[in-house]
Amino acid sequence: MFLLFIALKGALILKNNYPHHYKTLTEQQIGFRLFSKTHDTRSIKPVIEILGDGTIGIIRYANWTINHTIGIDNEGLKACFSALACFGNILNKIKIELKLMPSELLLVNNHRITHGRKSFDLTSGNRHFQQVYLEIDDIEAKWRSL
Repeated sequence: MFLLFIALKGALILKNNYPHHYKTLTEQQIGFRLFSKTHDTRSIKPVIEILGDGTIGIIRYANWTINHTIGIDNEGLKACFSALACFGNILNKIKIELKLMPSELLLVNNHRITHGRKSFDLTSGNRHFQQVYLEIDDIEAKWRSL
């Protein structure tokens, strides 16, 4: 069972109902890192990135990719983690559960929709799960190196 959390909708709810948390997540720079044997992608960006026209661009919400909070004072850390917790609570309230059938495929834009999975009972049958990642930060890094 896949869990889909509509991050863009959650960000808009945060903006309308908790503007101080929205401000924190759009302004506070946080270090993110996603790495493997062949890649090491790092960025320092806000959780919710605002485009030049004022619209929401990229949403980075995966706790396991937060790499550092260097340079953030104690008050900033409290505000940041309080805002992240509020955002997470909103996402949990608007989640969608989806069960894929054999041969079905789910493509997710990780910067608009966050996702997870429920636990799987190994005695209930086989499960095949294939992940492929394409990160915008990787694309930007490659573009800069050309």
